[in-house]
Amino acid sequence: EVFGFDGTCMVAQKPPSSHLRDMYDANRFIVRPEAAIVDMSYAELRTDYGPPDIFVSHVWGETANKTLEALQKMRDWITSQTQARSAGCELVSARLWVCTLCNNQSRVLEELGGDVLRAPFALAGAAVALRFLGRSRLAVPGVAPEVVQLEFSLSGYENKVMLMLTDEGVVQAGHVAPKTLQDLAREVSNFDCRAATCKSDADARFIDDAVERTGGYEQLTASLKGVFREAILRAHQWLEDAVMEICDNPSICI
Repeated sequence: EVFGFDGTCMVAQKPPSSHLRDMYDANRFIVRPEAAIVDMSYAELRTDYGPPDIFVSHVWGETANKTLEALQKMRDWITSQTQARSAGCELVSARLWVCTLCNNQSRVLEELGGDVLRAPFALAGAAVALRFLGRSRLAVPGVAPEVVQLEFSLSGYENKVMLMLTDEGVVQAGHVAPKTLQDLAREVSNFDCRAATCKSDADARFIDDAVERTGGYEQLTASLKGVFREAILRAHQWLEDAVMEICDNPSICI
């Protein structure tokens, strides 16, 4: 079973050994059974919670193993950056906002409240300086799922360091293969936030209203395209630098 903001239940059947388990399954089998009985978020129940350092927007429908792999790549990259800047001072911990774990999943509507601009995820997104936008399996070709768009539109993205994350690694860090970048560019060319999908009609209405209050879908589409474009251009720079290194080195025969 998976649930929308309004509590609408949708049935999803997967065998116990399925490798297609996703965050809906994590919510159903881990988060809700453990945290709902004490009326808490999973983060409150199981972590040393506090103000977040990093906001991660991700797609619940992506497989859990790919989501985990992407987060591990993000952790390794952040640690390497910290070491480079601090002469070997390793990043010990950073608090992440991940909606599955940080929202109270037993009463999501109450968590969001009457003003979406004051909802916990909106405040968390506005507070952090670093945002990771997960580029995952898309519900519609070329379109990000609506909840990711909502988080993006409410997080004050203009003043954030926005980084794109895949199971290959951080796009801007040069971790992602050229073929993946080409696929991503094709998706971006047809990108339109208005065509995004939702698990329930009630969720879609809720998100549509919130997006309209923060500038509308046209502005949101342009902003997201800009993030994708800058990520791809930065990734391409790594390849250009490699080519120049080869071409400018007379000791290397081509």
